[in-house]
Order: sequence, then C-alpha cells, then structure tokens
Amino acid sequence: MAPIQRPVLPPSLFEKLRELLRLIAAIGAIDEPLTTPEGLKKAIAVVLELAAFLGLDDELVRRIGLVLTDETVFQIVLAIVRYLAGMLVVEGQPHDGRLRLTAVEGSDSVEVDVAGFLDWLPIVLELIELIRRLRGLA
Repeated sequence: MAPIQRPVLPPSLFEKLRELLRLIAAIGAIDEPLTTPEGLKKAIAVVLELAAFLGLDDELVRRIGLVLTDETVFQIVLAIVRYLAGMLVVEGQPHDGRLRLTAVEGSDSVEVDVAGFLDWLPIVLELIELIRRLRGLA
C-alpha cells in the first residue's frame, strides 16, 4: 500500500495567515475608544491595512483612507461615531446645509455638513460593525 500523500502548503500561506492574525490582534490592542480622535485614527489605520491585505476595491480603500487624510472628513466621521455612541445629539433643524450636534454632557458642540453626515453614516456603521466583530464584541 502506497503512503498517503499530504499536500504541501506553500510558506506564503502561513505568512498571510500570520499577517491576518497580526491585523486582528492590532484591532483588539487599541486601548482608546473609537469615540476619541486617537482611537478612531488607530482603528481606521488597521482597517485600511486589513482592506489592502484582503484586496478590497481600490476605490473603497481610497475613500476610507480619506478619514485619515482629510480633516473635514475625519471630523464628520468622528461626529457620527460620537452620535451613534449617544455622546452627541442633534440640536434643532439643519440650517444652511449644516447640522449642529451638541454634547450630551457639557456644552461642546460641532457643526458638520448634512450631506457629508448622511453620505458617511452607512460606511461608519459598517466600519463599527466590522471592528466590533474583529474584537469579538458582536
């Protein structure tokens, strides 16, 4: 009887698996909450690495990258994260295409473009869900 031939897995497969595990661990190692600028930036940076690793659509990767490179986009995304976390509430009706969000605790407020807020909202929801799943919170 001939010995059973076991398939030989290429070393590159193990490298890819190791990189994937490193990225997942990096998400879990973020100490700051997503509601802080530092925590959000770190999480987005790891998500971008993960997206590149997985070979996601270049346009989607570019768009998510805007969060780190465009301060206006970053402020919109941070406001959305804080709004979803219950830290900000909408103050009044939108005026001149701007939406005013006020801190639940304290008097701080932020104004963002309504169109930008609505444009980024579904993307932010997906990013939060992805991060929660990778951290084992969902």
